[in-house]
Amino acid sequence: MKKLVTLFIFALILVGGVYADKVAVISKVQGDVLIQKAEDFDYSTPVTMGMILDNNDQIKVNDGFAVMLLLDDKSQVKLRENTEVAVTMVEDIGGTGYHVRLEYGQALTKYAKGAEFGFQLHTPTSVASIKGTEFWTITDPETGDQVIVLEGLVDVMNNLTGMISTGGAGQTVNSSSDGYIDTGDTDESTIPADPESDTDGTGDATEEESEEEVAETAAGDSTETADADAGMPTAPPSTVDTTTPAEEPEEEAEEEGDGGGLAMDAGFGAVTIDGQLYNQIALRPDISFGKLGVGLDIVIYMDQDGNIRKDEWNEAKDVIDKIMYVRWGEPGDPLYVRVGTLENVVLGYGLFMNGYSNMMEYPSVRKTGHHIGLKFGNFGIENVVANYKEFSFSGESTGLGIMGLRGTFSLGKLTFGSTLIMDNNQYLGLKDDDGDYIPNLVDDFPDEAEYSKDSDGDGRPDNSPDEWDIDGDGKTDNYTPDHSRDWDDEITRKPDPFDISENPSTVGGLSVDIAYPILNMDKLKLILFAEAGQYFGTADSMYYDDNGVVRQKLVEYGMGATAPGLRAQIFNFLTASVEFRITPTGNFVYGLFDRNYDLERVGFVDYAGMGLTPRTRYEKLYDNSSMMGVFGSVGADVLGLINLQAGYQHMTSDESEVKGIQGVIGIAPNLIPKVEAANAYILRMNVDDPFDIVSEGTLLGYKVTIGLGGGATLTWDFRQSYIDLDGNGEIDTDAGSGEVVAQTSIETGFSF
Repeated sequence: MKKLVTLFIFALILVGGVYADKVAVISKVQGDVLIQKAEDFDYSTPVTMGMILDNNDQIKVNDGFAVMLLLDDKSQVKLRENTEVAVTMVEDIGGTGYHVRLEYGQALTKYAKGAEFGFQLHTPTSVASIKGTEFWTITDPETGDQVIVLEGLVDVMNNLTGMISTGGAGQTVNSSSDGYIDTGDTDESTIPADPESDTDGTGDATEEESEEEVAETAAGDSTETADADAGMPTAPPSTVDTTTPAEEPEEEAEEEGDGGGLAMDAGFGAVTIDGQLYNQIALRPDISFGKLGVGLDIVIYMDQDGNIRKDEWNEAKDVIDKIMYVRWGEPGDPLYVRVGTLENVVLGYGLFMNGYSNMMEYPSVRKTGHHIGLKFGNFGIENVVANYKEFSFSGESTGLGIMGLRGTFSLGKLTFGSTLIMDNNQYLGLKDDDGDYIPNLVDDFPDEAEYSKDSDGDGRPDNSPDEWDIDGDGKTDNYTPDHSRDWDDEITRKPDPFDISENPSTVGGLSVDIAYPILNMDKLKLILFAEAGQYFGTADSMYYDDNGVVRQKLVEYGMGATAPGLRAQIFNFLTASVEFRITPTGNFVYGLFDRNYDLERVGFVDYAGMGLTPRTRYEKLYDNSSMMGVFGSVGADVLGLINLQAGYQHMTSDESEVKGIQGVIGIAPNLIPKVEAANAYILRMNVDDPFDIVSEGTLLGYKVTIGLGGGATLTWDFRQSYIDLDGNGEIDTDAGSGEVVAQTSIETGFSF
């Protein structure tokens, strides 16, 4: 198995190498100039003329100079001695463009007029965005930057303060590492000499022609090499005149490929699984061809002794877990399909399923499900399945685990809908490592499917032939196979543990809804809607603690509604919603299937004289009287710098209150220098005190990604929730109690 895993990972690395993007060519070089390829960790290879640069390759000029020619538009970047630089082709909301990262030194940029792609030059202090220009950049990580503009315009943003200053021809923009930035007239004596001026060049025209020939030859060579490596026929010779940039054929090739490509991320770090710390090695290829996208997550976990964790590789069905997603289209398309991980799934207007995710226990538990949307004429269908592993089940429990089905019909501007949500067996949320349908918490042998009960606690299973004294009373009761010489007439055994397959518990809900767009303008959209639904289930009674006395009560399934509800979108950066909520019969839970559902799907309560008894999330939350109240939320994109989302629920009756809060905050990439992504969140709904954070019903966490340069990142991902395992109504925060569920992942990532 280890050899198979190694070969598979090696093959993925080779595929990623074949499809690496070609971004530039070295048109001239002189002196001591070295390259560090994206997959290497040091500068060990001399740079030669005609050498192709891939995404995230880095160049270091110790002595002499080098000239990089960007392949797509023939722009130049000339590097003087004592300079280090990396070049990358990126795609973001602004389109495709070059990012040149100048770590230190001096660089002269000659950006081609009318170039198709954008261009940014990044330093540790600033970002320079240009518009058909020629300029020098002199950077020192300790003091800051000088951007000397020779032609055109350059916008320079200081990374620390976000302030922007524009320089024109004959001006210099000074951007300091302490946040100061200004523009003034250029002192001619500060302009560095062109590194090629000391060489034996034969004139600008010849120089440009030779550089163009190098670029075209190198581009052709790289294309042929990539095609040959991929097993594809080589491209026919170009018929374009050699003095004309070959841009049109490249555009046609892009259109024929329909935006296809392969990206490869690698990750190395530490992760906690089931309370144990593992080192991880991960490869995450991401393949896209038009509307088709495929993402894989190939991970190996190793303990401190170098042993590979086998749980991810010991069964054929584990192959499914390596599929992060397979996607066709986007939500809202006539056909949308996503198979794999699911995030923020909402059916209808969220009466039952509102923000569900099957990733909340990742990587300890990996789930593969699907979300499918189909539109034809005035009709629409959506289907959600949370986990394929729950499809088939022995015993009396069969079904599809958590699933949802929704249909819609449009009549003019009115849209009618109906939604069905079901969890066919809530007890499937109990962890069962050995697959014997006895949950770990009540299984005396959680890693051995043949055994589950040890009445006397001596470490030998009751049904083992080596257990001669089942109840530990000193009298042999299993002395011979035919029991002819058993000495114990009365054998006291533990009760049989709870069996998931023999005790299925279903909960579900059925709703109808209607919506009408009151306003549908460019700057303002307003939708009026209503949704009403009824819960149903198979459980008819449950146990509860009445001041130390264990009693039974009926499980009731109530009706609830949102009527009316309003959702608004204002100026494309502000969203808001408000809902009036009412539960005329009581016993209703809004958004039962939310982001927290998998974490709280079912747990155990330790009742005196009964031992551990399962209790589902619905049973924990449903018991309330008829209520009325509101739910409101707001989301805002603040100047493209900060994204905020917040929500609050308040339901009341004569006897009790049900409240809730939810919130997310995220910042734009590089708003804080080096921080490529950062967000934090909290969810605590359907509780009596939303600010009693250390209790069941809470989910909180954060994720921060730091850019390390050269395509490398460091990601810290933390998530925490709470579960009352012993059912005493309090969370034991002591280490080892198991009631504080925290997951931390620290990973160094690389993009190819």
